[in-house]
Amino acid sequence: HSAFKDLKHIKTVHIPDGLKSIGGDAFFGCDSILIINIPNSVTTIGDLAFYSCKGVTELILSQNLKEIPTAGFVATKISRLNIPEGVEVIKLDAFALCPDIKEVKMPSTVKHLERGVFYNCLSLEKIELPACLERTDEYLFFGCESLKDIYIHATKPPQALALHRNPSQITLHVPAESIEAYSNAPYWQDMNIVAIEEK
Repeated sequence: HSAFKDLKHIKTVHIPDGLKSIGGDAFFGCDSILIINIPNSVTTIGDLAFYSCKGVTELILSQNLKEIPTAGFVATKISRLNIPEGVEVIKLDAFALCPDIKEVKMPSTVKHLERGVFYNCLSLEKIELPACLERTDEYLFFGCESLKDIYIHATKPPQALALHRNPSQITLHVPAESIEAYSNAPYWQDMNIVAIEEK
């Protein structure tokens, strides 16, 4: 825990294959690090582990994570986010205040998106959410002023709380057979709902 906290001169980190866990606050405030490459041997990451690593432009996550930790990657400068298959929960504020995220690849396994996961991700324009998603908490996309399109493959609307400050600016793409369900679902119903076009 807090192993390298606030060591602002560190630019390069090699996390060895075989390491199983990264503690909370481990690299908190290491704002000169450029790349985070977490090997597949890592199965758990503590809260705020890479909080405010403001120099990071590339993030490679372990393929064996079940959760993305609370505020784990706040305020990085990644533009592409690839969340690996197997992740079931993305915890609160995990990628908040990441102004350059434009592209998110969400795994088919995610069931719960906690509060403010993408809070103030100013460059995010669209996102695709999986069929197994069961719940989204409040402020998920608050401050995502560029967000125009959400594609969601769940036939049953996930439980939701307030998702966006201006939901009417978002087009929600849902399975054709679920348009009525989303039109009557709290918070989802405030968006412009259309059927996902078949390819």
